[in-house]
Amino acid sequence: MTSINQSIQEKTVVLDKITKLLEQIKLEQNKIALEIEQEKLNQTFKIKKQESRKENFDVVSISRPIYWPDRGYYENISKDKYFETCYNKII
Repeated sequence: MTSINQSIQEKTVVLDKITKLLEQIKLEQNKIALEIEQEKLNQTFKIKKQESRKENFDVVSISRPIYWPDRGYYENISKDKYFETCYNKII
């Protein structure tokens, strides 16, 4: 009887160890899956950021920093606003 109980206890210990190892493997798989998902999101964000830069390229290319001596600072404005402001100052 004691040998049967001992055998059952040994098998229970082994099963517990196997269960713990399987849980660790599952956690590692989840961690790897999350890292892969994070990398995909980062790549998607980088691509979208590059696309938005391409879309805004025309807008950025027609604006430039203008120094306003009376205000004492630079400001990024479009050429149209710059000429409009200069025209209003002349008038």
